[in-house]
Amino acid sequence: MVSHFIARSFDRKRSSALGLFRRAGFHPLLGLILVVPASLLLTGCARPQASFPFTVEGARAVLYEAPARGAGAGEGAPLYSLARAARVVGAGRAFYLRYATVRSGLSLVVSTREQSAGASVERMVSAELPVVGGAPAARGNDAARTVELTVPLPQGADVTGFRVEGASEAGEIAIRAAGIAPLGPGVALGPKLVSLRPGFGYSVSDGPVSAPSQTATRVESFSFAPVTRQILDEEHASQIQVVLTYAFGSSGAEGAEGVSLTTRAGGEKAKVDTVPAAGSAASAAAAASAAGAAPAGRVALTFARGRQERSYLLTPNPGKHTVYVYSASCRFSPESLRIDSSDPAFRFVSLEVNPFSPEHLAPGAPIPADLGTILTYDPLDWRTKDFELFSWSMVPDVLVFDFRSYDVEGDYLSRFAYFIEKKGFRGHLMTTAELAGLRGWNAHDYRPEDIARLYQTAEEEHVSLRPQEYRLRDILVENGVIKQVDGRWEPGKGALISVAQSSWYGLRYLLLTHEAFHGIYFTHPAYRAEVRAIWDSLNPDERLFWRLLFGSQEYDPTDRYLVINEFQAYLMQQPLSAVDARYRDWAVGYVERHFSGEAPLLRRMMAEHPRIFLDTAKKLDAAVYRTAGVHAGELVTLVPEDGR
Repeated sequence: MVSHFIARSFDRKRSSALGLFRRAGFHPLLGLILVVPASLLLTGCARPQASFPFTVEGARAVLYEAPARGAGAGEGAPLYSLARAARVVGAGRAFYLRYATVRSGLSLVVSTREQSAGASVERMVSAELPVVGGAPAARGNDAARTVELTVPLPQGADVTGFRVEGASEAGEIAIRAAGIAPLGPGVALGPKLVSLRPGFGYSVSDGPVSAPSQTATRVESFSFAPVTRQILDEEHASQIQVVLTYAFGSSGAEGAEGVSLTTRAGGEKAKVDTVPAAGSAASAAAAASAAGAAPAGRVALTFARGRQERSYLLTPNPGKHTVYVYSASCRFSPESLRIDSSDPAFRFVSLEVNPFSPEHLAPGAPIPADLGTILTYDPLDWRTKDFELFSWSMVPDVLVFDFRSYDVEGDYLSRFAYFIEKKGFRGHLMTTAELAGLRGWNAHDYRPEDIARLYQTAEEEHVSLRPQEYRLRDILVENGVIKQVDGRWEPGKGALISVAQSSWYGLRYLLLTHEAFHGIYFTHPAYRAEVRAIWDSLNPDERLFWRLLFGSQEYDPTDRYLVINEFQAYLMQQPLSAVDARYRDWAVGYVERHFSGEAPLLRRMMAEHPRIFLDTAKKLDAAVYRTAGVHAGELVTLVPEDGR
């Protein structure tokens, strides 16, 4: 039936053509001689379609493959053209090419047609094809990894086709797929979009990929060497700032926000796309808590410049978060970033590479940073010799001071320790002479209410403060931690925490985690309420243990707010797996030695409730996860793999 239909169709066309020849005065035989070769010629010229899919906004489009040009022209790969030009319908769209090759020096050239001053103008958009993995000596592409290159396109342009330049043989690149799709993940590189420079941005997959976002093991790599060099050479910035935003959690969480992906051109930011965000910290946390499970997976970040590499382990927290890495923490100016993650709950959102010159910041302006970045930020790059000031990226209202030494830290904060927390001194504002020879803490934490009260008491009692304490006051005012209202010092927002360089990395890690949990306690009312409820529900013997422990550490055990705050920070400063070793196996014996009269009570408590500390820590862990989206011992989310 089909064959008969085709034959009849051809007969009709042939008869019609012969009729034309007859009406034109040609002999029918001559018409037959001319028509048959012509039909064969048309059949032979039919263009073959490309062997890989080309999609436009998810729909398959017809793509033709023209014969490869001669190798002498240096263009051994075919030219691909669309049967119908594809319009870039909205902002934030990109041409993507998914390929595998072991051949360096190849470039993608996308042909577009744009309207300018009423005329159609042909333009070429090009980008170098990165080579990732694979054996250099391999012929063919079995050893190469699949790479997806993304090149932004201007809105309203018509894409007519593309080619790969630089190949000497057609088989040197295997194209898996191509097309036009929303730009993602959004990459903002420096002060302007770098779309025509080598290595704009690309992602790599360890296995077969059916779509840009569907792969079991995801490796996303971004090369921004031209931006780094421009920032250092042309803008004369002293550092590079890399800003990485990610989302972690279920994208189907109710009430989830959209994650705005931004690109930058000429210094202007513009919204280019929206993708499902992770659920809010509270909703994602509640789901995981109800399931009795912690979020899984860690993410590896590797920064590189030439042969230099710096690798970090990122512990993602639920929701949308931003981490910062600087030349001063990376120890070189990075030119590329590789993100390895096998956790489907982790989604890279955006990347920015910016010029950063901290010396140009206002004197009291903090540097935004993850706690891990703070721990590795080189003191040689500090703006002052005494300290560097940061704002915690997870809770920006928490100011973090990293002091040069315990002594310098004491010059700024020892008076606070005695006035706010120390047993036998709390509430008494000591003079500088009285403070001589006294030691505060190795790390500090203070809320706005207590800070404002100290400065107000100093004025009322005419106590002269050190120059460092007045300098600190100015910084706290500038950042809104305290304020002056009608001549009185009043609390503002946020909190102050500190560590010092005198501690080694492991101790600084522990101290900063401890102080950061105080920062959460100060700034999260829901968490404070849950901690108070947990404290009030404790066995009386357990509450006595904590008061005894804090009293032995020079805290004032009669201050309920202070005791409850320290109680949660001491239990949350380490992972749950380390709680028993610190408190059941060490702290109980320590308290017994200092308060021998209470030893029988403590021994009975441990005999009757051997899991008392771990059980309480689990309740606190669930509370902080519900209210702040973090877990015990996991506030330093960016940790260098070499441990320093």
